[in-house]
This record gives sequence, C-alpha cells and structure tokens, in this order.
Amino acid sequence: QDSEQQMILTARRSLVAKVARHQAPQIDIFFLNIHIRRSHLVSDSLNEIASKQKDLKKKLKVSFVGEPGLDMGGLTKEWFLLLIRQIFHPDYGMFVYHPNSRCYWFSTDQEGNLREYNLIGVLMGLAVYNSIILDLHFPSVCYRKLLSPPVVPPSDSARVGVVKSPTMEDLAEIMPDVSRGLAELLAYEGNVEEDMCLTFQVSLEEYGQVKTYKLREEGENVPVTNESREEYVDLYLNWILNAAIYEQFRAFYLGFHSVCASNALIVSTPGDSVAPS
Repeated sequence: QDSEQQMILTARRSLVAKVARHQAPQIDIFFLNIHIRRSHLVSDSLNEIASKQKDLKKKLKVSFVGEPGLDMGGLTKEWFLLLIRQIFHPDYGMFVYHPNSRCYWFSTDQEGNLREYNLIGVLMGLAVYNSIILDLHFPSVCYRKLLSPPVVPPSDSARVGVVKSPTMEDLAEIMPDVSRGLAELLAYEGNVEEDMCLTFQVSLEEYGQVKTYKLREEGENVPVTNESREEYVDLYLNWILNAAIYEQFRAFYLGFHSVCASNALIVSTPGDSVAPS
C-alpha cells in the first residue's frame, strides 16, 4: 500500500539522519509516539500532534501516561475511540448528529475551536494512513470537499474544502427533511411570496437552539418569490455545505492533508476510513 511505503520511507530517512549525525538510532524513531494522560485527553493530543508534525507519516504508537503495556494496536484503537467520543459529544458542540440521516455535520457556530477541528482532520488522516476503521459516519459530500482541491495549494490565501455547485442530493445526505422542503418549494404552483412568507434567511436548530442567518445582504427584508426561489435554494445549499462551516472545514481539511498528502490515499471510498454508525 502507498501508506506503508511512505511509512518505510519516512523511517528510513530518520535512520539515515541519525547515522549521519553519528548518533545511535533508537527504535522510537520509526514511530509516531503519542503519550497521553487520560485526564487531559484532548489537550494532550493537540499538543502531541502539534509538536510532532514531521512524524505524522510514521507508524502510530500510543501510550497512556502511568500505565504499563506496549501498543500492539489495542491502545491506538482505544485512543481513537476515546478521543472521538469526547470531541463528537453534544456537550463539546463541534459536530451535530442528524438522526434522520445518521451522520455528523459541522456545527455552524464553532470558529473558536479551529485547533480541535484540525485535530479531527489529523485523526481522520491517521485512521486512513494506519488502516484503522472508525465508527463514524460523514456524508459523502465531506469526502468531495476533502478533494477540493486534492492537493493543498501553496498559498495560504487559497480557498480549500469548497464543493462546487452543491445539490439537494448533497443536502439530503445530512438533512433529508430540509432537502424535501426545498424540493417542495421549487415545485410549488401557487404564489410563493404570499403563501410561504419566506425571506432570504435560514433558520437552523443546533443543540436545542434555533439561530437565524442571512443568506444575502438585508436578507431579512427580501421576500422569496416564484422568480427568486431558485436563487434562494442555491444560496441555502451553499450556506449549509460551504459558507457556514468554511473556517471549521478548512482546519479539518488542512489537518487531514497534513497526513494524507498522497492522491492514492485521498481517493478512497468513505468506508475505507470510517464505518457507518
């Protein structure tokens, strides 16, 4: 596999560098060693990954501070399980679980947690890289966004993780009820403005709170009409799938690509990296 070849190449480079400096190579140079305190799971994981960016393409090896035992794969899987369980918990507020589609999507109001979103991206990349199946379900549009573009641009200002021309089928994977409602709006034969009383806004419920956002300037004062409903639907789709979560997904995208920079790894089916709930 491409990931195994890259692991071997990375380990070989570390060994050659040690020898060149006349240092005795240690077995640890062949691994991405993550040392975690259970009581500080997320913060320790963030710090470990941030300090070991050059080692992300080595074989993953996890240990819990104060606990004996070698990681033969079990500790790594436990680390993934505990970390994902904590970050995806509703109290953490970073991801919203949609029971109708049985999948997770990014919270719209969490730009302050970009380090954590980057960490989740790294975790997804490490799972693919180390052939670990996670019990976590993202919609397929998430993987299209990870391929937009498939290689990280050299410029920090380049936009990444934006899916072009999102469709109602994309939205249906996350919010099937909302997608059906938009389809009914487009098919409605009556007077949209008078009968539906919609404006260019979107109201979204997350964690029991309903928040309203404008889809365009002064959207609260712009009615949706028969003539403008297609524009409204296009803006709605782009807002849910791109605009509202841009910074969060950008951090996630960059984290994922910090591990999986190879096209052979990125072009994979969703089932290769996560398993349906």
